[in-house]
Amino acid sequence: MSFGASEKLTEHLKGRVRLVEDLQRKPDLPMAMHEAGQAFAYEYCNIRVDRCVLESRTVDGEPVQCVGITEPVIKFEIAKHSLWLEVVCIMAGAAAQHGVDELGAVDSAVRDMQRATEITKHVGLNLEQTDELIVEASKAAAKVMIENIATVRKIADVLEQKKRIEGYEIRRIMAARAR
Repeated sequence: MSFGASEKLTEHLKGRVRLVEDLQRKPDLPMAMHEAGQAFAYEYCNIRVDRCVLESRTVDGEPVQCVGITEPVIKFEIAKHSLWLEVVCIMAGAAAQHGVDELGAVDSAVRDMQRATEITKHVGLNLEQTDELIVEASKAAAKVMIENIATVRKIADVLEQKKRIEGYEIRRIMAARAR
């Protein structure tokens, strides 16, 4: 192994340790990243977001799961012409979450793919068309998240801290990045 490769590996491992420490301090961060990714994608696609909310689910008084909800301002009927954007936005959540929680992102991606599949049934796509759409939309979502991960992380940080972020706050964060 060359000296440069060794330095890169050391830096990568240090980054992973920091990430694990961050997740221990902020257990809701993966779900916050998921919802922030979806919210960013909706806004990026000019579908205004009303709010994102994180909720803790408990069993016998013990927290077991953090779930999130991203609500667009206008709920519209999904049709073939709007299907692509909707599936990209759905898959953006797992793409953003992947940056902080690879294993959890896989679970989220499965749930998001199931959600996308349900939507495609309503517009008449067959299984092959659905699979192709989800794969391509996932690639597009990942590209948008990679290009904008710092902004998505800022949205997630606010959401993780306050457990709620309003659409105007998301748009303000996105506008600040554009300057």
